[in-house]
Amino acid sequence: MGRLPERGSMAILVVDDDEEYLNYISKALTPLGHTPTLVSSGEAAYKELDNCKYSLILTDLRMPGITGLQLLESARRIDPLTVTIVMTAYASTDSAMEAIRLGAYDYLPKPSGVDVIQASVRRGLEYYELRRALIERNVQMEKFKRESQETVKFIQEISSQLRNTLGVVKDCSSLITETGGKPLDPLDEAASLLLIKENTQLMSAILDDLDSRHGA
Repeated sequence: MGRLPERGSMAILVVDDDEEYLNYISKALTPLGHTPTLVSSGEAAYKELDNCKYSLILTDLRMPGITGLQLLESARRIDPLTVTIVMTAYASTDSAMEAIRLGAYDYLPKPSGVDVIQASVRRGLEYYELRRALIERNVQMEKFKRESQETVKFIQEISSQLRNTLGVVKDCSSLITETGGKPLDPLDEAASLLLIKENTQLMSAILDDLDSRHGA
């Protein structure tokens, strides 16, 4: 089973076929409190994405085999929340536009200064956190909405049961008390009293169930 970062952690993946630049990026991120995972190919990055949930990916654009743009597309399919920053020594308007179109958060020329790299990563992680918080809030709102709908449905069911039960009790009581001065048949009286008792017990059971559901 792959390793997954704990909630709130910021796993960063850096992909570049230039080993020297990989180490440069790693040192640039150390002051921010991050120890990124370093890989030197798109193929190795694919394996990492299978094993770990990354908050942010810094990837070179032009690499042998799997390119940075291909990696960007795959990362978005695996986890749309992952923030991707593309780096290239062959900067052009077309490549920048293509990267942004595919969902890159930022586009950095190579080489970039440490302060530029740190600022981009810091903003990217803040963006990741904001999006994750928004999604979690939406999930909570949907859960609250479902629970509210279930509560309304439950109350409607309880109300219907109580109304039906009270209706039976009312009818039986009327049968016993409103005889017009005529004696009530003993069997009818016994049957009515039994129905009143049974439905009173049913109402008590309904109320007990309501109390238990709401921790009363």
